[in-house]
Amino acid sequence: MAHWHGFAKLRMHTDTTLDILSEDTAVLGQKLREFKEKTCAAFQTRELAREGEARKRRQQKNVAGAGPNSAAPGDARRPKAFNLNTYKLHSLGDYVSTIRLFGTTDSYSTQLPETEHRKSKSRFLRTNGRLIRKQLTKIETRQRNIRKMREKLSPQEALHPPDMEDVPSDPRMQYNMGKSENSPVNVPSFLQKHAGDPAIKDFLPKLKDHLLPRIQEIISQEATFGSNSTSVPGPVVGYEHPRDSVFLKNDRIYHHSLIRFNYTTYDVRPHHSVVNAGTEQCNIMLLADSSDPAGSGRFLYARVLGTYHAKVVYMGSGMRDYEPRRMDFLWVRWYEVLDGSSSQLPSLRFPSMCDAYSFGFVNPSDVLRSCHVIPDFAGASAMMMVLVLPAAPRMPRTGVATTWAVFLIATFMRHHWD
Repeated sequence: MAHWHGFAKLRMHTDTTLDILSEDTAVLGQKLREFKEKTCAAFQTRELAREGEARKRRQQKNVAGAGPNSAAPGDARRPKAFNLNTYKLHSLGDYVSTIRLFGTTDSYSTQLPETEHRKSKSRFLRTNGRLIRKQLTKIETRQRNIRKMREKLSPQEALHPPDMEDVPSDPRMQYNMGKSENSPVNVPSFLQKHAGDPAIKDFLPKLKDHLLPRIQEIISQEATFGSNSTSVPGPVVGYEHPRDSVFLKNDRIYHHSLIRFNYTTYDVRPHHSVVNAGTEQCNIMLLADSSDPAGSGRFLYARVLGTYHAKVVYMGSGMRDYEPRRMDFLWVRWYEVLDGSSSQLPSLRFPSMCDAYSFGFVNPSDVLRSCHVIPDFAGASAMMMVLVLPAAPRMPRTGVATTWAVFLIATFMRHHWD
């Protein structure tokens, strides 16, 4: 039903998607009949208690109107079976033909008027049932004036909460991130404070390994296209490991609350997704690389633990100057893609914290967009105990929390390849 519903509400259709929807409609009808004949037949279902009480009140009212000689109504809840003979189910077969004739369902959906109707219903409860139109008009006018006064008194607070970082919104960029350096993190102090946390094991070596090829590419491009910087005189000092030629200015990285990714939706519309490590919107997806040991399938998935930028100084072979270059990066915990999932959606789980590739860093330019991760309630009903990262947001004092063992990716059209 979720698969059928996803196709039925698409805002752009092709002949291929309509053919898939037609096949799903036939399968859905077959499944509903099997549900009625097998599942429903195995259970004796009755109406709800409130439904039985409402029916009893109606019967008592009818008896009182019919006279004293009428029979008293029963109070037992009546049997109630699953009914396939409803208009909602009957109209499922007309979706494909209707879309071909009139276009996608968002063009004539009742969602907007139904949502607006809720406001009128809430206002109606504040009336006394007399002169309803006049009272509804006064209530709407009063609410509009209060909203205007609130915006006039505190316009900045309404647009920008005081604790929210000002992030630019430029649709021409692949991602938008704040420029502020008001939240510095001293790396040595950070590592010492969270010593023993599996998340920061080899934190600095992994970070430098991630930044090394990026800073080398930046310097190579500067050398190719020209730069105002001058070459450093004297020979370049050799290092025991290439990562040792990467330095963080003042041993600091700078934290940001959120990052905004721009992407194109399946119906060719510009859109953006916001990732905030302190909320549930903290999962991202990337294109998989066959050479990446953490990769499996077409996409990679990760949970963002923090969004940072650093001022990086390169002192290795090919260096041009001592000037730092700003570099943005995401600190992530990787998901592991499970093979052979019983669900139509891709299944994920967290690998062991002892895995060398369980935690890592990502270039924001490699991120496609955020992704919606939901627990696999049916496939993994048991929850597992995990060690909560002290360096991660919203850490409980106990340091231990429960999480679902398996997750599902609920990003629909991304997984209908071709």
